[in-house]
Amino acid sequence: MTRDDTRAGGGGVDARAPRGSSAAWLVAAAFAAPVCAIVLTRHNAGRAAFDSIVYHEHFVRRLAEEAPRVDLSNPLTATTPGFHMLLAAASLAGLESTTALRLVAMAIGALLVWCVARWCERAAGRAAGALLALPLAMSVYVIGSGAWLLPDDLAWLLVGAIVACCVRPASAFARRDLVVAAALLVPLVLVRQTHLWVAAVVWMAAFRVRAGETDPGFSARARRAVPWIVATLPAFATVAFFASIWGGLVPPRFQGELQSLNPATPAFLCLEFAILSIGFAPWVVGALVHGWRKAPRAIVAAAVVGTILAAVPETTEDIASGRYSGWWVIVGKLPVIAGRTGVAMLVLAPLGAAMLAALLVGVDRSRRSVLAMAVVAFGGAVTMQHYAWQRYHEPFLLLLLPALCLLQEDGWRWRPRFALAPVAFAGALALVTMRALHTEPVATGTIPPPVHRAEGDRYYDGPRRLTDDEIAAAIADEASRR
Repeated sequence: MTRDDTRAGGGGVDARAPRGSSAAWLVAAAFAAPVCAIVLTRHNAGRAAFDSIVYHEHFVRRLAEEAPRVDLSNPLTATTPGFHMLLAAASLAGLESTTALRLVAMAIGALLVWCVARWCERAAGRAAGALLALPLAMSVYVIGSGAWLLPDDLAWLLVGAIVACCVRPASAFARRDLVVAAALLVPLVLVRQTHLWVAAVVWMAAFRVRAGETDPGFSARARRAVPWIVATLPAFATVAFFASIWGGLVPPRFQGELQSLNPATPAFLCLEFAILSIGFAPWVVGALVHGWRKAPRAIVAAAVVGTILAAVPETTEDIASGRYSGWWVIVGKLPVIAGRTGVAMLVLAPLGAAMLAALLVGVDRSRRSVLAMAVVAFGGAVTMQHYAWQRYHEPFLLLLLPALCLLQEDGWRWRPRFALAPVAFAGALALVTMRALHTEPVATGTIPPPVHRAEGDRYYDGPRRLTDDEIAAAIADEASRR
């Protein structure tokens, strides 16, 4: 192990990393405590509760009833059914109550938080590692998926595991990392088909220059990557199978709603990155300073790209265009230029793009290419859907930011005052979570709205055309819960 692999910020195992007890358990407990309280008090309010009760639990129950011969041709979820089949298996094993199933979901979320905190610990030591994972643990989208039956936390756990394999330090990176990463792709796309983008991260990891190796050139590295591209084909075949039985990338009941491009998403991602960077300010500011000294043109170019992304497409809050909820509320409250460009977007998108570029500049070349590919592939995947929702993006950004902070080549020395930023930001996210959970309760057993009912559902009342008032009411209700 080289010195670069052991120093703080070098991305390997820090010499200060704990060998016995782990602060990661404290972060996992900080996540599990409120989630456990939500579950055991049978609290049901907010967007996550609505989606869980109205869609996901109905589907899990149906899978358990129909096992082992299940019909996956039009599931009551817009995702592939891996998570739901796991919960159905748990139900058949005796964990059939809603509370028991929600506790299973909580355990998955706690595992996600623990793994991220543990990775950060091993890169930066106990204190910094635990603190950098704390904002993820307090995110409403991570807590919501842990408190109710949503597949998000399981999907992000697998995404994080694959990316962690692919950004191993050059001195420790080996074929087994690629084997594990490629193998995890199939269960990942079984949980959420849109995460097929992670295959590109595996390809780039196979393409990277290894430790002690003179760069063999583009063509030689491309040939070396071919077997690993082939290794990801089972994941593509899995998605192709579901696309064939659904007639598209989502089940038939959701196809008129989700399958369209949203050109405002890249700018919104940059805005989110700028806002979430507040929780990592001591590290991000240092990266900006070092990045400006090292590659000022790259940072300026990124800011220009961010400005174009914010100014060219419409970037105002608009429910009909899938641009609402979360940080879109800020965009909607601030002035708009020419009726199409939010001032908040025009300011924060370039700033977020510049921050991202500076953090990438500070990572060593080998791992920079992998992380840059992750950003581009993820951005492309979420742009290819109608809704630019924060819940689709925030967990990934809260995984990406700690990784970028800890993999900086320019080492930093831990200071106790650094703790203020992630702790304060995690507290702010916890307040957002509490506010989101204190909304109108969702009645147990609530069935999906007519637009998402299909023949074969036990509550199906026959085909009918929705009135304009019903469509408007459904959109307004959806917006209020996001």
